[in-house]
Amino acid sequence: MATPKNTGNPAPNPEIIDTSTWEKEQVSFDPYFVIKENARFVATFVGRDDEAKNFVRYQFLAMEHMKCQRGPNDAESDRREIVDVKPGETFNISSFVALAKLLDQYLNYSDDTGKAVPIEVVCTGSTKTEAGNDCWLWSARVPPKVKAELNAWRKEHAPRRLQAGAAARAALEA
Repeated sequence: MATPKNTGNPAPNPEIIDTSTWEKEQVSFDPYFVIKENARFVATFVGRDDEAKNFVRYQFLAMEHMKCQRGPNDAESDRREIVDVKPGETFNISSFVALAKLLDQYLNYSDDTGKAVPIEVVCTGSTKTEAGNDCWLWSARVPPKVKAELNAWRKEHAPRRLQAGAAARAALEA
C-alpha cells in the first residue's frame, strides 16, 4: 500500500471549530501609549514591568478605546504599527520621572490592599530640567472613593515610608 503524500492542506474535518467570528488577542509586547502634549488615557493601573532593568514600563488595562502603537517610537519609522486598544486590553507606558513616583505608590497600595486603581492621566506639556533634558509634565485624576481610600492608606503608611526614606538617606551618607 502506498503512503499518501502530504500536500500541506489538511483534509476537511467536520469536528473543526469555526473561529472566524472570534476576536483577536494581543500577542507580543503590549502596545505603548504615545506621549505628546494633551494626550490622555483612562485605565486601570496593573503594575510595573521592570524585568529589563534599563527599560521599565508601567502596565494598564484600558477603560475606553484608545490608539497606541507597536514598533519603534520614531515618527519616521515605517515599522511602526498603530494599534486600536479596546476596553479591557493591556497597554503600557515608559517610566517617566514625574509620573513614576505616583504609579509606584499605586503599586504598593494595590499590593497591600488587593485593589486596583482606575486613573485618568493627561500629559500637560514638557519642561527642561536643570541638565537641559526634556521632562514631561502630567496631571492625574482618580474617582472620589478611590482618592479617599488612597489618602487613608497613605496616612497609615506614611511613617513606614518616612522610615524607609530616612534609612536610605543614612545609608547614602555612611
